[in-house]
Amino acid sequence: MSLPSLANLGPNGPAPTPLQNDDAYRSVIEAILRGNENCFDAPNFLVAWRRDGRNLLNDPEMWRAIGEFFGFPPYVDELPPADREEALEWWRSSFVKRCEQYSKAQRLVRRDTLELPAQPDWIIRNRRFMLEVLKLDGRALQYDRYGFLSNDEELVLVAVSSDGSALQFASNNLQDNDQVVLTAVKQYGLALEYASERIRGTKLVVLQAMRNDGGALSHASERLRGDRDVVVAAIKENGKALQNATGGLQYDRELLAIAVAQNEAVLRSDWMQQFRNDKFVVLAAVRADGRAYLYAGDDTKHDQDVILAAVSQNGLVIRYVKPEDVTAQVARAAMMQTCDAFEYLPPRWRRDGYFCDWRSRTRAGPN
Repeated sequence: MSLPSLANLGPNGPAPTPLQNDDAYRSVIEAILRGNENCFDAPNFLVAWRRDGRNLLNDPEMWRAIGEFFGFPPYVDELPPADREEALEWWRSSFVKRCEQYSKAQRLVRRDTLELPAQPDWIIRNRRFMLEVLKLDGRALQYDRYGFLSNDEELVLVAVSSDGSALQFASNNLQDNDQVVLTAVKQYGLALEYASERIRGTKLVVLQAMRNDGGALSHASERLRGDRDVVVAAIKENGKALQNATGGLQYDRELLAIAVAQNEAVLRSDWMQQFRNDKFVVLAAVRADGRAYLYAGDDTKHDQDVILAAVSQNGLVIRYVKPEDVTAQVARAAMMQTCDAFEYLPPRWRRDGYFCDWRSRTRAGPN
């Protein structure tokens, strides 16, 4: 029986189309497409296919076609024998040996993708194999030897879905592909660095990158670093990103308040020095994290609203407040946040019967 080539049915071609007038042939192909997990274990492969009760496996063309379907090149370079029986053994032996190589490569690479560079070219060019590998480790895309992987949209999409940083190993063409880059920055916002100049100026993609990692603002285009929507998205995820804004947005008080609320450490940055005495900005910081009080300017450190907000968020901050600035209201706010604040109250409040009784009741616990 002469069988048509399966080249157009394999992983390197379009989806299979129904076969006509050959139920036995169709049953074999359908079994392959069901993804038998043992199909690369030669003995189990043979058992599974012989269950059909057909003689298809005695046809050398079938073995050649199955090998093509799985992307297995002939094991040797010379042409197969002309004799049918010898050709059958030639193709069958070639397939089994490739199965063994494939299975060995699978075991090694599943254990450690650093084994991939040591594999033969035909393994790395096998899409079925690489799809599995890239699902495990998208950065395996870097082992592309001939541009086969880096310019394959499906493979690159799998890679960046697994690890967005794999975008750096994609071809220039795919680094300019909206879907590929969007998938990458959803997984790893900083992958925006590897996108094309055009895409780094595409607001939809850049916004997605900011939501994943605000630090990616430094990789956005100059225009978008001055876009308020983009900057807000960035600093809500990482307050420190504000320093990468342009167009004066890095000095916008509302944005500064958002940034310090997201990360109190922003207040201690050198570029924030001029805002450490801005009550509006400092209040936003201490309400989010009382420890930001430590980085407030000299004027705001003495402001009762700032002190009250700081100790209400973290009572232990009272240890850093000047004794003369600790009013009864401030002391109560700190004690309400944590009774451990008693140890850091100025002496006049630690001797006060109200606070002493409060401490004693707390230590005694519930009746």
